[in-house]
Amino acid sequence: MNDTSLSGIQWPAIHPAPDARLLALLFQLEQTQWWEPARLRESQLMQVRALLRHAYTHSSFHRERMRGCDFDPYAEFGWDDFSALPRLTRAELQQNSAQLDCRQAIAAHGECLPGTSSGSTGMPIRFFSTAVTRLMWNAMTLRDHVWQRRDLSLKLASIGDFEREITLPNWGNPAANVALTGPAAVFSIEQNVALQVDWLLRVQPAYILTYPTNVDALLRNCRERRIRLPGLREARTFAETLPLHLRDLCRQVWGVPLTDLYSSREAGYIALQCPEGTHYHVQSENVLVEVLDDNGRACGPLVPGKVVLTVLNNLATPLIRYEIGDIAVPGEACACGRGLPVLMRVGGRVRNLLTLPNGDQRFPDFGESFYGDIVPVLQFQVIQKTPQRLELHVVVERAPTPAEAAAIKRRLNSQLHHDFEIELVMKDAIPRGPSGKYEEFRSEIAPRGTSG
Repeated sequence: MNDTSLSGIQWPAIHPAPDARLLALLFQLEQTQWWEPARLRESQLMQVRALLRHAYTHSSFHRERMRGCDFDPYAEFGWDDFSALPRLTRAELQQNSAQLDCRQAIAAHGECLPGTSSGSTGMPIRFFSTAVTRLMWNAMTLRDHVWQRRDLSLKLASIGDFEREITLPNWGNPAANVALTGPAAVFSIEQNVALQVDWLLRVQPAYILTYPTNVDALLRNCRERRIRLPGLREARTFAETLPLHLRDLCRQVWGVPLTDLYSSREAGYIALQCPEGTHYHVQSENVLVEVLDDNGRACGPLVPGKVVLTVLNNLATPLIRYEIGDIAVPGEACACGRGLPVLMRVGGRVRNLLTLPNGDQRFPDFGESFYGDIVPVLQFQVIQKTPQRLELHVVVERAPTPAEAAAIKRRLNSQLHHDFEIELVMKDAIPRGPSGKYEEFRSEIAPRGTSG
């Protein structure tokens, strides 16, 4: 298991022959998912030690940081020692990219490619990926297909950041590299929702892949037009926080399940939805996930906290105890038998927590179109300006009457379980952010532990 030709990689092993690597790695993942949590943690620690020793030797940033807290990566350190290391903030990653660059020491890991985050936090970052990190991404993609028992011979439709409509002969890498797949089709998310639905009716996919907010819009359009997509088996979402109501709405309108995943460009796959439920399993072979409270202590089950990541296999830009800016809710061990840790919910960015006047924070949940049948709202976004004041931006077919505007505000406060001061702002459009992402809720209140 530990015999690998790649320096710095102890676990999971990476086969030296490129043509065999993907399936060999997938085979390992099929075994390791059933390991006991203690065995997974032991293997993670083995890889963390290799990662930290590499980072100490080849990154001036990490070397100075470890020396600053008297941490010796060449000692047989344990989890308590690791947890005492400082966390890497997004600002530090942004400002120290040259000092974090370790590409010169990992020729065996294949071609290094530059990458950037979406910048959805207003703080874009740069990093490098390797052939190894891309291999792990592909293996996790296949694991998701296997977990959800997808029939790769059927058609896949993807609606996202595409310039135009394209029909493809297969699903592309990695599925088409290991199996004969059905065709795929892509469509621009910038197109009108009704046009997207018409396109789906034309291509008749078995699987749809797009953002949660776009699925919500598609479902509402289909419900209004009484459209049920024939042959559809599953809706798949990624990149945004999944609203709590969306799974039920998907079942009601399309009659199919909705499957979500948690990933980032700089870290790869972080968690996949369990095939036996709606919670998520951390991809422990790819990333170490800590969920911490404001004091840096590990959160217990059902207690939300900040996500801190250590990417185990990227030796080009080592991300060690990286505060990605997300929040999540850990859960108990899963009844499915997998030893992979559980996240009950992934809540998106820290800035997307609703802050109450008493300082408490929680996930905002708007339910299915909280404005309901009050007025025909095409799009909305809630922006928290202060602990007591919200702005509700809306795109409407017609301006609401004063009575309707008051009713919308009451409905929003009822949904949020607090009497906020709400300013209703009419907009011509609410644009999506970089890479097509969209935020229903955004807070302009500085996260806890920051100065602004």
